[in-house]
Amino acid sequence: MKKTMAAALAALVLTAGMHAASFPEYLKMRGTMIIGCDKENIPESLVIPDGVTEIGAMAFAQCESLEHVTIPKSVKRIGMEAFYGCYSLAELAIPESVTEIGDGAFYGCDTLVDVTIPATVKKIGGKAFGNCVSLRNVTILSRAAELGEGLFNECVSLESVTIPATVKKIGQNAFNRCDSLKDVHFGGKKAQWEAIGKAGSGLEYTLATAERHNYNKMIQQSEQTFGYTYTPDPEIMAQSNIAFEALKRSLEMVFDPNNTDEEVQKARRALEFTQDLGAMNYHLGKISVHCTDGDIVIE
Repeated sequence: MKKTMAAALAALVLTAGMHAASFPEYLKMRGTMIIGCDKENIPESLVIPDGVTEIGAMAFAQCESLEHVTIPKSVKRIGMEAFYGCYSLAELAIPESVTEIGDGAFYGCDTLVDVTIPATVKKIGGKAFGNCVSLRNVTILSRAAELGEGLFNECVSLESVTIPATVKKIGQNAFNRCDSLKDVHFGGKKAQWEAIGKAGSGLEYTLATAERHNYNKMIQQSEQTFGYTYTPDPEIMAQSNIAFEALKRSLEMVFDPNNTDEEVQKARRALEFTQDLGAMNYHLGKISVHCTDGDIVIE
């Protein structure tokens, strides 16, 4: 009996030793999950060993020397802020085994240029790729129904994104300040695109087209009259109808010939106050949404 127990214990110790030895020393493990790393000794080109099932929260956060990552097909989850602030990370391939990408997983990866999110991913966290300032092209094959808040927030170089027809909601600020974005390739029809909840996402403005063009004329006229432009931030337009309506009324009062000088001066002061608050910064660009049955232009 004692010999049997001793043999079993020896086998368990041997197995544990073999398991531990299968992972590099610079990786901090909890079972098959990476929970951290030795930043001083991590290689520039990291090959995560096969057998790792999860990259835990902040596991490689601010590994400034990390340039390339190979993720094995055994990984199912990439945790919150797992690669946060890895500003040298230039190449990344997310395998089709991954089902979840956590909040801020790749936030601030400054040199990342291209990203493909595979079809197996069911959940994409908020700000997962936020502030990736060099990111240009994104292909979302994921069947997730929602793109998280701030997903590509401040990705100022983003030019093109592919969005599948399975998406039903695009979160607040998901494409906020994506000033270079020109093309959205949508996998469904125009009616499906219009049905997506995307207020405040940066891919839809709340003004009707005709009203917006008329309003833009007033903006241009304000620049000619006062020497600077009053232009609303899309967040204000989407999230605060009261603030936007007040701004719009002030502009209308300035240019209404029936108003008294006193009313015009009040309106001008209101506009100047809003300008001083820093709430007037608006990118007037065009985004073409290419659907399977034609294009929609957002401007």
